[in-house]
Amino acid sequence: MKTNFTVDEEECILNKIIEQKKYYTLRDDESFWRNLSKDGNFRNRPWTSLKTHFLRHIFPNIRKYNISELERRKIQVAMIQTDPNDRISDDSIEFDY
Repeated sequence: MKTNFTVDEEECILNKIIEQKKYYTLRDDESFWRNLSKDGNFRNRPWTSLKTHFLRHIFPNIRKYNISELERRKIQVAMIQTDPNDRISDDSIEFDY
């Protein structure tokens, strides 16, 4: 039986992305999601479920989570960037206040 993701699980996913600086590998790095699924915080959820939930639910609603503006922008920029060799530095991120 499928169970909905909890807010704690969603925040844990975001925190792991930030802690491990996995911004640019969220779409393609299967190993990140596989390792994350082995973390005790996810009640035996398959890695594909974690990745799909991030892409379909967490990322589109990223503003509702308690992460810094800088980290939110890093994730947003990384998700839309097409060239993996074209990385941005923290100083080049602009904020809309």
